[in-house]
Amino acid sequence: MLASEPSQAMPGREVMIAKLAEMLFVQVVRGYVASTDEQDAPVGWIAGLKDTRIARALSLIHEQPTERWTVAGLAARVGMSRSSLFARFSELVGEPPTQYLTEWRMHLAKVELRDDELGMAEIADRVGYASEGAFSKAFKRTVGISPSEYRMANRPAAALG
Repeated sequence: MLASEPSQAMPGREVMIAKLAEMLFVQVVRGYVASTDEQDAPVGWIAGLKDTRIARALSLIHEQPTERWTVAGLAARVGMSRSSLFARFSELVGEPPTQYLTEWRMHLAKVELRDDELGMAEIADRVGYASEGAFSKAFKRTVGISPSEYRMANRPAAALG
């Protein structure tokens, strides 16, 4: 279907291609996860998918990055104790849940800074920070440069004029 869809001049072609590509990606990840045993699984979010409760925690972080997640809040949502979630998440993913959340937010912020002309306050809000100052401080601590420096260094060539 994915190979034939581009040649069809039907309404919704782009949506079909995007959704089919997403399904293919999920199938590839499922196959990879299923083919590794726990000892051979790499550390990272893919390794976290082996554990249903950690996979659920990852899903919550990815789906709701603006939520004010705490380890206790995530643990309650996935049916684990705080200490169990913290230990298992850290073991499989390679970092604690709150650090993973920060890294995910910074990834989203980088995409916004590269691809959009939004103001810093709006980006801060979109990635889960209550203020531009808190966002800028977290970004610089995590990425090593300020959001505006990142934006200038990563603008597409066309945007540079």
